[in-house]
Amino acid sequence: MSVAAENAEKNNAADKCKFYTGVAADVKGEYEIVTANILAHVLIEAMPELTPLVKQGGKLILSGIILEKSQDVQDSCIQNGLKIVEVLQEDSWVAIIAGK
Repeated sequence: MSVAAENAEKNNAADKCKFYTGVAADVKGEYEIVTANILAHVLIEAMPELTPLVKQGGKLILSGIILEKSQDVQDSCIQNGLKIVEVLQEDSWVAIIAGK
C-alpha cells in the first residue's frame, strides 16, 4: 500500500486518492476507480461488496488473478452488474478492467 501512496504523491495525485486495506464491506462511498489486487477466490467472494463502491461510469480494476481463474472472475463481474472493458495478460497473470 505504501508504494501506491508514493506513486500517487510522485504523480501529484495524492489529494485525489484514498487507499484502504482490509474488508471491502468496511469502505463507504462511491469512487470513479476502485482497485483490488488479491487472489481470484477472494475477489469473487468480495464482488458483492466491491461493485457498489464503483460510481456509475466508473471502473473496477482487478489484478493478482492467475490465468486459469480469469473467466471465473469475469463471470462474477458480469453477475454483479459490471461489463468487462479489457482483460490484460502478462505470462500467467491477468488483470481485468470492468465498468459500471
